[in-house]
Amino acid sequence: MGKPTGLAKEQRRTLDRLRGVRGIERSVASQARKRGRVPPMAGKQALLEKLRQDAPGVKTVEEHLQDRKREWLADLDELMGTLAGWLADGEHQGLLRIERRDVEVAEEDLGPYSAPALSIRTLTAHPRTIQVQPRGLRVAGVIAAAGGRIVGAHGRVDITCGAGRMILLRMREPVSAPITAWKLVLSDGKMAPLTEDAFSEALTELLE
Repeated sequence: MGKPTGLAKEQRRTLDRLRGVRGIERSVASQARKRGRVPPMAGKQALLEKLRQDAPGVKTVEEHLQDRKREWLADLDELMGTLAGWLADGEHQGLLRIERRDVEVAEEDLGPYSAPALSIRTLTAHPRTIQVQPRGLRVAGVIAAAGGRIVGAHGRVDITCGAGRMILLRMREPVSAPITAWKLVLSDGKMAPLTEDAFSEALTELLE
C-alpha cells in the first residue's frame, strides 16, 4: 500500500479531533450527572417547569376547572334570581311560595360543591312542589323526547314536579367569547330560548 497523501492525512487528523471532542463532551456530561447538576432526562422537565412558572396567564388544569366552576355557579345564581323574579307576581298574590336554597352536587372533575336551586310550592287546593335543581356542569348529551341527542351544552338544570321533568341547558355562544344562553328542551325534543312565557308554559305543563 502507498503512503497516505496529504489530503488523507488531513482527513484522518480531523476525525481524530472529532473523536476527542466527543469523548470530552461525554466525560463532562457524565461528571455533571454524578455531581447532581444535570440529572439524566431531567433537563427538559426543568426547562418546561421554568417556562411554566415564568409564563403569564398559564393556568394549571385545577385552576382552569375552578374558574369554570365559579362561572357555572355565578350563572346558576343569576338564573335562579331571574326565575324567582318571573314568579314574583304569583307569590305576591298568595298563589305560590318561592324558596331559594342550596343543594349538593357532585361531579367527577369538580368534586362535591354547593349550588343554587329553587323550590316552588303552589298554595292551591292540591299543593304541588316544583324543584329547579342543577344536575351538573358536565353534560355528556341529552336524549330528547323525540329520540335525538342534544350536544354542546355546558351545564344542565332540571325542573321537576312529581314524575314530570323539563330540562334547561346552558349553552355558551360563541366559545371564543362565551355568553351564557339558557335553552329550554321542549316536550317535542326541540330547544327554545328561555323566556318568561316559555318558563310559565313549562310549569303549566308540569302541573297538569
